[in-house]
Amino acid sequence: MVKKKIALKDLDTGYMTRPSISKYSFYCQAYFSTNKNISTLSKINPLVIDSNNIIIDGYCTYLIALENKIQKINCIIQEPDESLVKIVSAQHLKKNLKFGTKVYNWKTHHIPVCPGLICSANTNSGKALVRIINIEMRPSMNTLSLKNLSSLNISKKKKTPLKHYHENRSQKGNHCEL
Repeated sequence: MVKKKIALKDLDTGYMTRPSISKYSFYCQAYFSTNKNISTLSKINPLVIDSNNIIIDGYCTYLIALENKIQKINCIIQEPDESLVKIVSAQHLKKNLKFGTKVYNWKTHHIPVCPGLICSANTNSGKALVRIINIEMRPSMNTLSLKNLSSLNISKKKKTPLKHYHENRSQKGNHCEL
């Protein structure tokens, strides 16, 4: 796993499938809530490419960067024999509605999350509410023992023309449906 800044025009989107409107809206809201900081969005939803600059993951980040005329973006280059997974670090919400001090890690596959978001996670004692505090990509071989983050109800991927994204974006706050 190598990180490198790459020009958007050099990325290959030929295998890209359009993300759902809800997922795209979620990352647009995250982008605008960080005062249009593409570096922060790249940490929340990393743009992962292969050695031929073909986009593997992070399509929403690519589309937002393209839409906002950003020239270069941080990318994670995935090696051919490597598998990456998004790891979220979070704190448990206790019964007294305060957050614990210990930080735990969960895996998430294609679930949009950002720091500050409260959602449900599988824990040793069942499902529990947690607050996301950090997100990073790691090789999956180092994450076998981690449980999955859950309960973000994202609609199935729909083939939606890009021109309709702005018309359909929700202006509601970021939240999980539990």
